[in-house]
Amino acid sequence: MDSYVKNIDHRRLGEELDLYSFYEEAPGCPFYHPKGIFLREYLIRRWRLLHQKNNYKEIISPQLMKEELWEKSGHSDLFSELMFYSSDGESKLALKPMSCPGAILFYKRKLKSYKDLPVRLCELGHVHRNEPSGARNGLLRARSFVQDDAHIFCSEKMVKDELQKILNLARELLASFGFKDFYFEISLRDYSKQGKYLGKDSMWIKLENILVELMEENDLSYVKKHGEAKFYGPSLDLHLKDSNGNNWQCSSVQIDFNLPKRFDVSFINEKGEKEIPILIHRALYGSLERFLGILVEHYEGVFPFAMSPIQFRIAPINQEQHSYAREVESKLEKMGFRVEVDDRSISFSKKVRNFYSSKEPYLIIVGKSEMEKGLISFRSRSGALKKEIDLSELLKDGGDSNHPLFGYHDES
Repeated sequence: MDSYVKNIDHRRLGEELDLYSFYEEAPGCPFYHPKGIFLREYLIRRWRLLHQKNNYKEIISPQLMKEELWEKSGHSDLFSELMFYSSDGESKLALKPMSCPGAILFYKRKLKSYKDLPVRLCELGHVHRNEPSGARNGLLRARSFVQDDAHIFCSEKMVKDELQKILNLARELLASFGFKDFYFEISLRDYSKQGKYLGKDSMWIKLENILVELMEENDLSYVKKHGEAKFYGPSLDLHLKDSNGNNWQCSSVQIDFNLPKRFDVSFINEKGEKEIPILIHRALYGSLERFLGILVEHYEGVFPFAMSPIQFRIAPINQEQHSYAREVESKLEKMGFRVEVDDRSISFSKKVRNFYSSKEPYLIIVGKSEMEKGLISFRSRSGALKKEIDLSELLKDGGDSNHPLFGYHDES
């Protein structure tokens, strides 16, 4: 078992597949390689398209803001041991550990009416947390990472509808990566410790009941976690099971009626009066880094065709076929595929071994016969082998039923 776990560890696979690396000089902060950058951008493209389609407005808030902001939000009291501080000689500053205060500042720039709600703000927030060395675990728990945050400002009567929309988004996004086995945890307050929580009992009861109703109405498996709620409101966490049977907590939703009050956030309701909105915090991936680490282990480095940083590797058998290999490369690139030619001065057998260790989908082979006939041969990582076929035949059926070629630009 230990050997198996070691073989799928995202840190080992990331190094082996040339995706990312870690250095003692930057503890807890990943270095992304070109292939890792592609995967990161792939996650961002999916995320961004989904949010554009669902009427979110994307913002970018500063990473460095005054300590007073974090005191007002309460983070300095509750989170200071995990925060990084600096100074510009005039003010004490902090690197943001989360993005909510920035979203609130953005919301407050103009007075809103009930007609403007809900306001859905999303952000790929680059955050820093001073995770101790014993807690850090590669991409799964890093000091520097990007949270796929969203902050939704809505009226009390909009909460259930917004939560249903968030639930739909999370399931759609995660299912697109092959995750379909979910269960949920609802974090509720401890009713024996009334003084620990902000807000009226009636509001807590209403919001907790809404979360339970969502699970029941969507026929979803869930457990109640009494006493696990934050002081400002109940929350919902989505857990998924990967291909190796490991459970991961990913998407999270927190209902907050504390920060809007702290920051004097309001909107003008139907009666023409100021009203404090409910703030829903949510993330779908959790963070880009953590979700990428989960995907590397879930796929064991064998990414679906559309997600593979390199989709076709071309190996000329010897130097005489280099120019023909470039011709094939050019044809594939014009069709939108990602291609790389292995024209190193090494033996062909070593090129084949390197291809299998890279876990890339296809190795296109061009030798003297292929060049003279204008054909190709290929191997797939699943073991399929075809000799001297037209390139169009490979593009037609791929020879690899697990990773079809349709949707090669982006499966979204």
